[in-house]
Amino acid sequence: MRLTWKLLKGAIFIICVACFSWQSANFFELYFTYPTTTSIDLTFPEVFINPAVTLCNTNPVKRDEFCYNYPHLCQKPNNLTEFCKMHSYLCEGGTSNLV
Repeated sequence: MRLTWKLLKGAIFIICVACFSWQSANFFELYFTYPTTTSIDLTFPEVFINPAVTLCNTNPVKRDEFCYNYPHLCQKPNNLTEFCKMHSYLCEGGTSNLV
């Protein structure tokens, strides 16, 4: 009786290991053959429009030094009164704050 019980437990164990191996093989086959599609589309505009006004309070570059080195990038608006009417929050300290 003891020998048959050991043989039965051994057979059940071998069947369980075989089923586990079969399921694992099926899972990994499905996992590694799962079709994925990655689509990347890069566009580079020929003309890049810079913002009209950029405020950077935490910028380590001082405005005076920047405008001295790159005067073509610093300019005052053509019509200050119209600009201050449209953007009053930028002219609160006076128009001297503008470049």
